[in-house]
Amino acid sequence: MNIFDHSHNETYRMIDGEILFRAGQQTRHIYLLERGQINILTTEGRILHRYHQGDLFGIPEVLSGLPWPAMAQVEGPTDIRVFSSALVLHRIADMPPAHRDLLQTIMSEAS
Repeated sequence: MNIFDHSHNETYRMIDGEILFRAGQQTRHIYLLERGQINILTTEGRILHRYHQGDLFGIPEVLSGLPWPAMAQVEGPTDIRVFSSALVLHRIADMPPAHRDLLQTIMSEAS
């Protein structure tokens, strides 16, 4: 069980080296980085991408329904707001068709 499994729009304080998610883990959340840094790493530890304060990530992965392709590790003290994918997907269903089409395009690019 993930510590975020019951969260809906809550902020968590994390410390250096903590793992946010691992490659192959089911995508259940979208994240907003309020403070700090998150590194997206290959299984060999190579940095693929860095997210910084104000970055939102995980939307294409949640929309695709595929597992996380890489691992996310916290660098330094970090505050991250966690949004449940179920809540996000429910809100998408209520969007106007043009907005849903845009998200469909994002989803197809993530697959």
